Amino acid sequence: MSKDIINLLQQRFYIDSVTASYLSAMIIFLTICFVSLILNYVLKRYIVSSLERIISKTKNKFLSTIINLKIFRVLSHIGPGILFFKAAPLISSEKLPLEKLVKLIQVISELYLLFVVVIFLFRCVDVLKNLPAKVKSLEKQPMHVYVQVLKIIVSIFAIILSFSIIINKSLLSLIAGIGALGGIGLIIFKDSIMGLVSSIQVSQMDMVRVGDWITIPSQHVDGDIIELNLNTVKIRNFDKTIATIPTTSLTTSTVHNWRGMSESGGRRIKRSIFINLDTIHFCTPNLLKKLQKIDLLSNYFSHSCLDIKTSYTNVGLFRKYIEEYLRSRNDIKFDFTFLVRTLEPTSTGLPIQIYVFTNDTNWINYESIQSEILEHIISSLSLFELKSYQHISGYINSDINS
Repeated sequence: MSKDIINLLQQRFYIDSVTASYLSAMIIFLTICFVSLILNYVLKRYIVSSLERIISKTKNKFLSTIINLKIFRVLSHIGPGILFFKAAPLISSEKLPLEKLVKLIQVISELYLLFVVVIFLFRCVDVLKNLPAKVKSLEKQPMHVYVQVLKIIVSIFAIILSFSIIINKSLLSLIAGIGALGGIGLIIFKDSIMGLVSSIQVSQMDMVRVGDWITIPSQHVDGDIIELNLNTVKIRNFDKTIATIPTTSLTTSTVHNWRGMSESGGRRIKRSIFINLDTIHFCTPNLLKKLQKIDLLSNYFSHSCLDIKTSYTNVGLFRKYIEEYLRSRNDIKFDFTFLVRTLEPTSTGLPIQIYVFTNDTNWINYESIQSEILEHIISSLSLFELKSYQHISGYINSDINS
């Protein structure tokens, strides 16, 4: 083809052979560019558009996502790349051998095709980001982490392949040579590699998810995860500050994930009230008569066979009162651990511990329930002739008449 153009230029325009050879090369190159543009337009305007219209009629959400990401439109650039690679030798001629230029065009064409393939793979991988919205079982999975990992892997292979194309060496021999630099690469990219490993570990073990409430004491973190990336994790603390920590902190630090509490539907109350030991005694007849009038204890007294004069203690009845009071509430889960117990006496008094679960995990509601319970219990101390202990004065005088 180049020879025919050169002969035509010489015969029609009486141009010398060298000039004709250069003009021929330029004409062929411009023709290739023009044909490539037309080919790209035809592929994109007719082939790809027709395919997208057919897919859109299926009303499949997954396929619609592929169309929105314009994945097929990327493939329309493969035609021009192949055309340049195959047609490049036509530029060279016997009188004007342009092997180096042809080789350069072919290398650029190969790099262009590689770039198109990488973009195509990136957009295919981006489809994974939308899977949680389509597949219910994946809605809690950090798909963007997987996407980042896959993109990094594709990028690494693309870079290696690019070097093999540029220096004209086989991919295997190039990988073998790069392996010698692996030790240096591990040192330079240590943080990224550790972040990658941590992200995979976190994802596979389902340690945390976006939306989880986590607490990391060593990092002063207490809030909800709003973003989980390859190298960093963003947490919105309950004081509305944003904490950004390395992903490796999730595997190297102590992390409290409250997801189990939320999913179980129960949230624990574990509080103790310290009773002044000086106020603990056996119940007097007068005290018993007064306590028997309390509705929450009537059932207990009716089923008790103990000697009224010697067997009841005010702290024991108080503990029973707390149990019955908690059982009377409709915001306590009774299928979870339910304990009201006395612990070992200390220098600050006798601890009575409440260990129960609320059936409302909402933070505000939970705090309200917990406060109501403790306030009621502390207010009831005087009914049992008990007083709580505090460091300031030794105890709180709960007798309003004293």
